[in-house]
Amino acid sequence: MNRLDEGVRATLSKTILDKLQLVFTDMAEEEKTKQQVMRVTLEKLMEDTKELEASMEIEKENWERERENLVESADAARHEEWIKKRDDVSRMQFRLNMAMEDREKEREKRLAVEREHKHILSRLAVTAEDKTMAEESEQATKDAATWERLSRERENGTLSMVLAAAAAKQRLLKELKAKTQKWMGAQNMATEEVNRSQEKLLDNWRKLQDGKPCPNDDLQVHEHTMEMKGILLQNQTLLGKIAMKFGKRRESLMAEFVKKEEELMAAELKKRRKLEEKMRKELEKIQKAELKEQKRREAKMKKEDEKLAKKKAAEDGTENRQPRFCFW
Repeated sequence: MNRLDEGVRATLSKTILDKLQLVFTDMAEEEKTKQQVMRVTLEKLMEDTKELEASMEIEKENWERERENLVESADAARHEEWIKKRDDVSRMQFRLNMAMEDREKEREKRLAVEREHKHILSRLAVTAEDKTMAEESEQATKDAATWERLSRERENGTLSMVLAAAAAKQRLLKELKAKTQKWMGAQNMATEEVNRSQEKLLDNWRKLQDGKPCPNDDLQVHEHTMEMKGILLQNQTLLGKIAMKFGKRRESLMAEFVKKEEELMAAELKKRRKLEEKMRKELEKIQKAELKEQKRREAKMKKEDEKLAKKKAAEDGTENRQPRFCFW
């Protein structure tokens, strides 16, 4: 009623004014009721908002604790995985070192066996060479001794023969001279006696020379000298042949020894190269396995980091999407 002007109120009847008063009263009560409802609703909304903020704060704290727990568990898992991989690498390195030590010991044993084998072969070669040279030297010494003995015997026989022939010739000459003197002293000796003496002298000479005719003395000495020179030349030729044979045999044995030594060195070099190639391949395998394991660990850690980043981004997005109420 207070809202109406005085002029309008004056123009209206009392009945209308009463009705308008009732209408305005109802409207005022309705407005009051609405205000009360609105106030109750706002109070309820404020309480709900406070409860929601409290629950969201609790949930946020729970999420934060859960995230921290997840991060700690992820860090612990990564640290445990790192320790495990480190232990695996340590064990692998230990096994590799043990394998390398075993290979080194095996190589040293093989080298020792090869050196012993080479030493035995060299000793056998030297022993065989010494034995062969000793046998050939002994045989050459025996042959030389035999030739020297034969030459000495032949020389002694020739000299004894020459001396015996000279002695017999002197004796015969003496006998011939004595008989000649006797014949010349006894001119009355018959010619037949002289002839018998000469025939007897010739028979004695033939007996000494094995039935050979009596040669000239100078010719016989020359023949014996030439025969002795031939024997000495033959002996020198034989000694030269023996020395040449020894030289050839020695050269052959030295060439064979050098060839065997070269073969052993080539075989040792081949084995060493083969062992180095095998060790290089083993090291390449180990390096490839380590590189593969490192790549796998890096990929796994990268994947875990991506998961954590996605989870953190999702949590940040959820936090940003939470409703915020502002009251003035």
